[in-house]
Amino acid sequence: MWAGVPLGALVLALAVLALGFGHAILNGYGKPRMERAFVQAHPGCRLRLGNLDYSLGANCLAAQSVTLSATNTTLKVGRVSLTGVGWSRLLWGSSGWADVLTQATLDATNIEVEFPQARYGIHCRRLRASVPNSELIAEGSELKTLVSDQAFFAAHPFRTTRFHLLLPECRVVGLAYAELLAGKSYRATSIHCSRPSFEALVNRDQPVDPSDPSPLMVGEALTAISQPVRINHLSITNGDIRYCEQVAAGAAP
Repeated sequence: MWAGVPLGALVLALAVLALGFGHAILNGYGKPRMERAFVQAHPGCRLRLGNLDYSLGANCLAAQSVTLSATNTTLKVGRVSLTGVGWSRLLWGSSGWADVLTQATLDATNIEVEFPQARYGIHCRRLRASVPNSELIAEGSELKTLVSDQAFFAAHPFRTTRFHLLLPECRVVGLAYAELLAGKSYRATSIHCSRPSFEALVNRDQPVDPSDPSPLMVGEALTAISQPVRINHLSITNGDIRYCEQVAAGAAP
């Protein structure tokens, strides 16, 4: 009994320290170390985390914002929460990502990805990924150019195509996260897309690039994917596709 008293006092002291000063320790010590560790593991990249908060009972780590900068790519996320992560196995390095994230759930809002060189950007209002439920839900997703159509075509000396994709909701059910995280395959039971809108605009006033290869057909594009892809059911409801041509610079398509 007397031998267990110092151990109990130590555990109690650590618990009081974590509950009373956990927020300050996490943001004053943990956050800078995470940012530096990411830069060391990925040279040329930069990670900036907003205010962090951790709930011990719910095993939930939340960040008010996340900004990731790489060569020709910038990722900005609003509030992000991650629950159910096996932090002990991750810190000790005893397990891979697939084992650490078996009970993990990710919620992210206001995701912005920019590709300045390609002049495209991706926006997603809300993203939820649940490993135990094997589902992925994306709401308010949009792929669009970062500049106007006139500026986009002016940056290309030859004929090109401008794409615009709007996807209000996409739900993936039965997603095999273990195989996905291990890079072995892409497998899901079903994918359902609601009210998608796809538009392609071609500037036919410019000449065709003679060195531009022919676009891949659907079968050729699928064959080019190195990992196996299996989707049992794919459904798209209330969608539309528009193909437009611009015969003169600045003219209405």
